[in-house]
Amino acid sequence: MTTTVAEMAIPNETKLVPSYRGAWVALFLLFSIVYFGSLTSPALLDDADAGHSEAAREMYASGDYVTLHINGIRYMEKPPLPYWLVAAGFHIFGVHELAVRLPSALAIFLLMVLAYRWGCKAFDRRVGVYTALFVTTAIGYYLFSRILIPEALLSLLIAASLWFFLTALEPQAAAWRWYAGYTCAALAVLAKGLIGIVFIGAIMLVFVVLSGDWRRWREFRLFSGTLLFLLIAAPWHLLAGFRNQRFFWFYFVNEHFLRFLGKRYPRDYNKLPAYLYWSLHLAWLFPWSMYFPLALKDSWQTLKSKVAIPRFEARTRLMCWIWAGIILVFFALSTNQEYYTYPAYFPLIMTVFLSAAHIALQRFEPYLSSKPLAEKIAAQIQPSDQVMIYGDQSFGTSLLFYLQRPIELVNGKSTSMWFGSTFPDAPKRWVTDDDLLRAWNSPTRVFLFVTTYQKARVESLIQLPKYAIAESSGKTIYSNQPNR
Repeated sequence: MTTTVAEMAIPNETKLVPSYRGAWVALFLLFSIVYFGSLTSPALLDDADAGHSEAAREMYASGDYVTLHINGIRYMEKPPLPYWLVAAGFHIFGVHELAVRLPSALAIFLLMVLAYRWGCKAFDRRVGVYTALFVTTAIGYYLFSRILIPEALLSLLIAASLWFFLTALEPQAAAWRWYAGYTCAALAVLAKGLIGIVFIGAIMLVFVVLSGDWRRWREFRLFSGTLLFLLIAAPWHLLAGFRNQRFFWFYFVNEHFLRFLGKRYPRDYNKLPAYLYWSLHLAWLFPWSMYFPLALKDSWQTLKSKVAIPRFEARTRLMCWIWAGIILVFFALSTNQEYYTYPAYFPLIMTVFLSAAHIALQRFEPYLSSKPLAEKIAAQIQPSDQVMIYGDQSFGTSLLFYLQRPIELVNGKSTSMWFGSTFPDAPKRWVTDDDLLRAWNSPTRVFLFVTTYQKARVESLIQLPKYAIAESSGKTIYSNQPNR
């Protein structure tokens, strides 16, 4: 009996070996302890975490699932899929940190399952178990899934789309795999924007050129697959454009093309120094990044060797290097944040290669979140009282989430709130120093959030009596009236 090259790459999965069944159970327990066991802590962190959570909460409260709002102001920077998932969690679990973090945790869980399945098919069952273990325990996966950013969901959808496309190219593959790939690509666009289809399209284009599969382009279901892609991805974009003037310019030009070029307005994004950008990946993939030099050596020796490699294994190796390379080079050229290369972790783990991270987040919670201050305010605040943040809203966005009430921003019309503030129906949230002083001298009680950076300015501005209601890690809540 002869065995084809394609069959060599597909392990016999009809019956799990008992030891590997036990390993999978251990993996699930480890994942549950690390990820599901920490869904409710730490508190939501200021800036992106609490800001995005507040957008989902206001979506849940208002029933508007097209236009995002933060503090009642349009927030048009992001596509809606992560916020839809969190809002659905609010319907099930109530407004709570658990509902905020659950979608990212489930995305990592599915990524772990995909890593196991892909590792088994491309290599063997032992590699599948190790790959799933690496996904579960890599520091970067855990740290950045504790913040409500779309990267975990985007990573899953990119990986799933490429898995379906790669397996669709296998002999006698079912047609539905192509359509599953197009569906995941469309969902990736709804999760993070055009970057989803740009990455998937670029990776597949380079792959089919290098592998020679471009000759089979008639099998790619390009017309019907593109139609399916547009049916899923286009409706929200069209609705958002019809409901919000200048959305198409702001979302596609300002937030995509100008952001890539570093010319986005307002300029509130930086670019990491090259040495830091590249070296940080050793931290995000720790502890498995210690094996990276060995992985490079092994890949080079495999490339030079004359030994035949099973077909699917070779194609997986090729795709993973293209996949990681395109994403890493793209963000090396573009403006970037530490977590932007999150979708490159999966292919790096496939070719290379937490609780401690959670403890670290808990230790730094007072510095990164304003939940303790919100709790102090909530214990005293009355419906007629005012809450203000001095400066940019990102300094104390977790106040919005935990207090669930509008907050006025003193000299805070900046960064992500700029575009929403230009609409005529934007609620009055921005006040000046003069407005603050008038409110401070009125019978109404005012709670003022002040960071260390603004403290000296506020001290010199407000000469009237002020009372420190609460302090936490350099952040202070002042009031014009003492504790009741």
